[in-house]
Amino acid sequence: MTFRFLGLKTDKTRILLLVDMNKYLADHQALVAKSVVRALDSLQSGYEFGILGFQQLDSGPRYHRWPENGGLVAMNSSSRAQAQRFVNQLAGEFEGSSSLRDAFAQAFKTPAEAVILFSDGL
Repeated sequence: MTFRFLGLKTDKTRILLLVDMNKYLADHQALVAKSVVRALDSLQSGYEFGILGFQQLDSGPRYHRWPENGGLVAMNSSSRAQAQRFVNQLAGEFEGSSSLRDAFAQAFKTPAEAVILFSDGL
């Protein structure tokens, strides 16, 4: 089984979608959400996945996790719909900066075998 998305390819079946939510992406929230939803649409049954949104605020790092426990869930029509709702609910939450180091530290604590980063690259 191979997952392919926007030129990325992996044979790993436990995937974390890591979403940068810094203020510079605020004007592009719809595009970010659309890209994450496209990635979700590329996952088929047999995959496990989770979503981790991240940002750095003055008060410290903030993480938005789906599922809430930070684990992974099996891909099916119900989990896909729940994840899509979660992604769409992130609108209006993009603020602050981002710390990729801290975000990857959080990502590596999950049971994911592959991490796909959605970021503006700043």
